[in-house]
Amino acid sequence: AQQYSLGGAGNVAHNLAALGVGAVRAFGVVGDDVFGREMIRLMDRVGIDAGAIIVQDRAWNTVVYAKPYVDLDERDRIDFGRFNTIAAATVERLLAILEQTMPELDALIINQQIRPGIHSDAMTAGLQALINAYPDKIVILDARDVADRYSAVICKVNAVEAAGLCGEQREISAAIPVNELVDYARRIHERTGRAVVITRSDRGILAFDGTAIVEVPGILNVGPIDPVGAGDTTVAAVAASLAAGESLAAAVELANCAAGVTVRKLRQTGTATQPEIQELMKDIDYVYRPESAEDIRKATYLEGTEIELINFVPSARGIQSMVFDHDGTLSTLRQGWEQIMEPVMIRAILGVRYDAAPEELYQRVRLRVAEYIEQSTGIEKILAENRLSGESLVMVGDGPVELRLCKRAGGVAIGVASDEVRRYGLNEAKRTRLIKAGADVIIADFSQSGRLLEVLNLL
Repeated sequence: AQQYSLGGAGNVAHNLAALGVGAVRAFGVVGDDVFGREMIRLMDRVGIDAGAIIVQDRAWNTVVYAKPYVDLDERDRIDFGRFNTIAAATVERLLAILEQTMPELDALIINQQIRPGIHSDAMTAGLQALINAYPDKIVILDARDVADRYSAVICKVNAVEAAGLCGEQREISAAIPVNELVDYARRIHERTGRAVVITRSDRGILAFDGTAIVEVPGILNVGPIDPVGAGDTTVAAVAASLAAGESLAAAVELANCAAGVTVRKLRQTGTATQPEIQELMKDIDYVYRPESAEDIRKATYLEGTEIELINFVPSARGIQSMVFDHDGTLSTLRQGWEQIMEPVMIRAILGVRYDAAPEELYQRVRLRVAEYIEQSTGIEKILAENRLSGESLVMVGDGPVELRLCKRAGGVAIGVASDEVRRYGLNEAKRTRLIKAGADVIIADFSQSGRLLEVLNLL
């Protein structure tokens, strides 16, 4: 059986439609083939105006990514349309349609997935002329290979692509620290004169509008994820937000949440709707400061102590409430309980089917159990019943769950990263987890509680 879905620029358009944008128009080229006809049919079905899709009947096959599956296992992808040549007449016709339509558009997204695709020298020159003719128009470029050929556009790139635009070859997005990304954003902005949006995979988004840096942390995902299409969702959400008059900061925050919806949709080029985004935002948890969390060499300590200050600013109102998670912070009896309880719970749920359960069922149960353990806490009830929130609240705990709840409430999170086997000193793995959960301060134990109270202005 075959299943078709919009991908690449088609998926960007699909995401715009899913977000509820008033009118979405697609401009591009397909071949005179079954895939091209299916693409136009899919666009019509979701409300995308495909009237500006040009059919080139020679030297052009519709670009297709075919993903074979055997059961749930994805096999090597098969690509079609990688050796196309756009005809001069097609370029002229497409540019004429764009020129006629440009005054009506609130925003234009230029997408490039394969080289060269439609981005011949003539097409690039024509598009740049249109961009120059409408300097106040929102134009966003999402391109893998031709970003350096355009100017006066908002560049949406990933971290590795940002490095490439600045003449540096990097291969691992997570290995590029924030300070280098800030430098890349500034350098790209100097060339384009427009805002820059840099996606960081599971580490969120960094953006620069020429004045201020905006950094949105990555979203915590407990279960399995599929990042295919997340970049399409991101650029669509940024474009929709900016076209609606929102700030760059608001646009990238929405885009981050929209992509957070998409990655949870497995084996598909996903989209995100407004209700789905709103549902995610009700209980959203972020992954904070992964660079600091994963590299203890970046730790900054209160002078003369082992108290690590990560993001602590004393409250102007003063501390009014402190909540301690005694179960972990004041005992050394429970280390490793997750490893014990997880298999017990899996066995209890599967029952007599435990030994013969299919792998997919077993993994679904295991992931749900892990999610339950991750979220199990009574702290949420304490905060709600006592109406505790804001910067006057301090939460002290050794687990990521209570610290995330504290950050949701806008409080100060103090992580206790004790080595519960030795009963003293720092557990570096726990430190990593707690910083990612939002810890503003890390302590190994309470041996320096006097200095900690001074930091909190309680002495």
